[in-house]
Amino acid sequence: MKSFIRLALISITAVFAIYLFAGQTQTQTPTPDQQVKTETTAKTSAEVAPENILLAEIDKHNITGADFNRYLALFKNGDQKHSGTPALRERQLKNLINRTLLLDEAAKQGYFKDDKLKKHSSLNTSEHETIVLRQFLTDKISRPATINDADLNTYQETHPQIEPEHAREQMTSKRQQQLFKKMMHDLKKEHHIVIYRENLAKF
Repeated sequence: MKSFIRLALISITAVFAIYLFAGQTQTQTPTPDQQVKTETTAKTSAEVAPENILLAEIDKHNITGADFNRYLALFKNGDQKHSGTPALRERQLKNLINRTLLLDEAAKQGYFKDDKLKKHSSLNTSEHETIVLRQFLTDKISRPATINDADLNTYQETHPQIEPEHAREQMTSKRQQQLFKKMMHDLKKEHHIVIYRENLAKF
């Protein structure tokens, strides 16, 4: 079972690499329609423990240093505090925000009530979330992005130099990115999101 979860996590990581980054928020100048605000003024004092530092808010939900470390631990072993460059940490935080939004939407649509999860009652919360997120992205992104033969033939008429399988892969990847970008855009419009960059720099 643990090996299954590990494979699922690798799959989710690959999905993130393909189109989670494509759907992430702008770093320098967040646009109003993304409903993301980057604060330069810290909302915490220097005396606050690192795990309690406020890094971001999604509506009334706080993302703290402890949440960030738990997220990083999904992908690597060991202590992840203070790892990576500031730019990398900000990108990772934005990916955590995206993951949080996706899991919240999956919960609203009843994915956590699926009977299949009852078969995995021994798993912890993060492992349950991995299974749910994989199924949610499969239903909302991977399956709708399937390229049929008619679409492939039309594409190859203007790209005859590309082998059919490579053409299908390119078309699928592009459609996945488009679907994911639209999904994240729509989700962010529904929420008030704030990133505390100064706090992240201290973390």
